[in-house]
This record gives sequence, C-alpha cells and structure tokens, in this order.
Amino acid sequence: LLALRTFVRQFAPDGLLDVVPVWLLSPETMAILFPREPLFDLVVFDEASQCTVESGLPVLLRAKRVVVAGDEKQMPPTSFFQMGGSSDDEAGSDASGADPAPDDDVPDDERDVRDMLSAESLLTLTRSRVRHTALEWHYRCQDESLIAFSNHAMYGGGLLTIPSTLRADAAPGLRFIQIENGAYDAGANAMEAERVVDLVAELLAEPKPPTIGVVSFNLKQRAAVLDVLERRASADAAFGEAWASAEANERLDERPFVKNLEAVQGDERDVIIFTLAHAPVTRTRKSGVADLYVPARFGPLGQRGGERRLNVAISRAKQRCYIVSSFSPEQLSTAGSSHVGPQLFKRYLEYTQYASEGHVAQAEGILDRVRESRRPTHVAGRALPIDGYVPLATQLGMALEAAGIAHELNVGTSDFRVPIALVDPLDPTRFTLAILVDETGGDASAYDTFVHRPNVLRDRGWQVLRVDAATWCRRPDQVIREIKEQLEALSIRK
Repeated sequence: LLALRTFVRQFAPDGLLDVVPVWLLSPETMAILFPREPLFDLVVFDEASQCTVESGLPVLLRAKRVVVAGDEKQMPPTSFFQMGGSSDDEAGSDASGADPAPDDDVPDDERDVRDMLSAESLLTLTRSRVRHTALEWHYRCQDESLIAFSNHAMYGGGLLTIPSTLRADAAPGLRFIQIENGAYDAGANAMEAERVVDLVAELLAEPKPPTIGVVSFNLKQRAAVLDVLERRASADAAFGEAWASAEANERLDERPFVKNLEAVQGDERDVIIFTLAHAPVTRTRKSGVADLYVPARFGPLGQRGGERRLNVAISRAKQRCYIVSSFSPEQLSTAGSSHVGPQLFKRYLEYTQYASEGHVAQAEGILDRVRESRRPTHVAGRALPIDGYVPLATQLGMALEAAGIAHELNVGTSDFRVPIALVDPLDPTRFTLAILVDETGGDASAYDTFVHRPNVLRDRGWQVLRVDAATWCRRPDQVIREIKEQLEALSIRK
C-alpha cells in the first residue's frame, strides 16, 4: 500500500490526471503531493490576497497556465493571533546579530528575489507583472444597501450592483439595533450576547429560516455569544432543536457560525449579525463637562489595513445584516486614530443607522462623502447635448405622472440604476416593472445593454420593458398605453 504522496508522484505523469483531472488543494498540499513539473494545464488560485508568495511560488512550477483571483481590498495573509517574532527580528537583524548587507552590496538577481518574496501576497506580486481584469459586477447581496458602503468606500463606486424590488419604506436590509445598559467587561458584553442570541432565535423561528452568521470584533465576545447559545439550547427545547437542526445541515456553507472578524473571509450567509461589544464610558473634558464616548479600540480594525478587514466583514450578508450595538455612532471617537479603519467604521455605523431608519437622503450623503474621501479626483459633469435637453427618462416620468402611474426615477446605489421603476399596484412597498431607456447604457457593450442587464434584473424579480427614443418620439401615447397594459397584466397574474 503506497502512501498518497508516493502514489501521486509515481502516477501523476502517467495517466493519473486523465482519470482525476480536477483537484481541489491548498498550495502547501499541492507542493507536497505533486512533482516539480508543469503537469496541470491550468491552476486557479482563489482568495489569492491571503496566499503568501512563498506558498504560491512552488505551485506555479506545477502549472502550464495560472489564473490568480483575489481582491486586494480584502484581507492580506494575517498572523494577528499567532505568536509574533522577537524584537530582534522586527528590528531587521539576522540570526547572528549582524546588520544585513546594504542593498548596494547585493547582486541584482538577489535583490529581485528579495523584492519578490517581500510582496504582501501572491495577488500583489502578480498584479504588477501580468495582465489583469477587474470584475465589475457584484451578485451576492440581494439588497443593495448591504454592499453599497463597501462599494463606495473601498471601490470608489466602481462595482455594478443590482437594484432590489423593495422600496425604501419596506423592511430594510440593514438594521441597526442599539441596546440599553450594555457593559464592556474585559472584552465581552453580556447584554449584547443575549440580544444576539435572541435574534438568532427569532430568525430560526421564521417559516423558512435563513442561514445565519454571527461576527464579533474580538475573541472574548465570540466566547460570550457561544456561552449564551449553549445555555439557551439547554434551557429552551424548541430553540435547542432548531439550532441543532441548523448545525446539522448537509451543506457546510449553510450551517450557522460564530466567528471573530479575522476568520470570516470567504464566508457568506443569508443573515449576518454583528456584535460590537464596546460600550460608552465617561470622560471629563478640560471644561469640566462630562460626557459619554467610545474609544476607537477595535483590535486589528484599528491597525494599518484595518479598512480591508471591515470590508470583508460587512460584505458577507446576502439578504439582511443586523448591527447589535451598545452605543450610537456619534459616540464613537475617532479623533485620535491615525489609520482609516476606525474612521470608515464610524461612517459605516452612521450609514447603517440611517438606512435602518429609512432616512434615504442621509444614507446616500454618507456614501457620497466616503466615495469622495477615497477617490478625491474631481470628475467633471457631462455637458448637455443641446440647450434645453430633457433626458428620455425624465420625459417618460413626467408622462407617467400625468397618467397617475406611481414610479421613481434612477433607482439604485451604483452606476447601474433602473431609470424608471414602477410601483407595484398591489404592494406599494415594492417595485414591479423596470423601464430601461437608450440613454442609460453609458460605456456598456451591446451584450450588457440588451442581454445581461435585463437578465440580472429579471433574476431579482423585476419585469423589464425597454423604451427607445425613436418610439417615444413618434408614438408617446402608445408607449404609455403599453406600460399601463403591462402593469394590468402583472396585477392579474398575481
């Protein structure tokens, strides 16, 4: 009986890959099992922002072609909770205590190798050396508000997201829950942990329970939540049964989890619940006035690159996201923070609170401010084609208003928006019909304009109608009549 490594190395060049052509492996396992030959036609690195260069390079030797996929705005390889090196190592001394040789004395090829191995990740290394393509569309979040902050704060609004059929006055996808009398005690907040488990119980009691993930900002709060879950499952038979059933799900990626911030990259669930743990403390200003504030001490979130950890955490939810907090956003003090992570975190909490309360204009104002702070270059407005020009969507909107048809213009939070969204006559909290017009394609290809964009809207529950400028110019009454007929047909169908 051969060991697996011996078996693979013996038969990989002689037909093993014909029998088993697809392998799912970690970089380390790939390097151990397979000989140092380009045996694979294609190797794909996923989550390459977390793959170190030294782990990735041996795998490159086993491939004829390589695709490196990852997001540089998400977490790099991290050792935050691992044992750190000695102070000598951090100071840059070698094992003998001698100073490293200056770069002037290092041969060019050795300097190139040193620079290569010092790259943050395999993604960082390859991005500047090979052709790369950025993905434009985000599909995970079924409610745009769940990804809107990440889109504007981290990607400058460059992601295209799909508008939801839910209107602003419907139940929001983002929900900010502030609890009273929460207390931060040695890293844990028992009141918040109880409220989080209450939420889990409510979600599991729904007719179709969603998949659930709980994210804490430190390990002690994670332990506090797990303790409450265990006690509730023991004391409440119905909850215990529901929780056990969820944990027994055949699909690993649908089982509930409770993780700290550092461990959630790659995860996604229908509902994500955040527990912030921190609570206000009293401070006395120089004037003698006492007030409550929350110091911006959120572990790795407050360090260099903390904004990437925030980006990972707040983009895990597909349907809903709950923020359970013992403080209001304005109580979080970021004045002394030298890194951008805590500042963006405060903005995110403000955005969540506004979105949760249905204050659409204030929430969009937060998005505008974070986008401009992350992408400060001024973009000149597009000049009007001719004096007195009125966009086609506006012309249609005025005609629909005159006809008494409820609608909204420019629905969405990214560069992909529904020009005219008609309100469902049977459910005023939802949209039902998206009217697409010629002027909203921008730089989109013909495939994007006429196939992909209508299809992604249909996948999210929209009915789609396209109106071109020529038809509107020649037969506006007929266009309005067709819109009315389609609305009536949708109402009858329901």
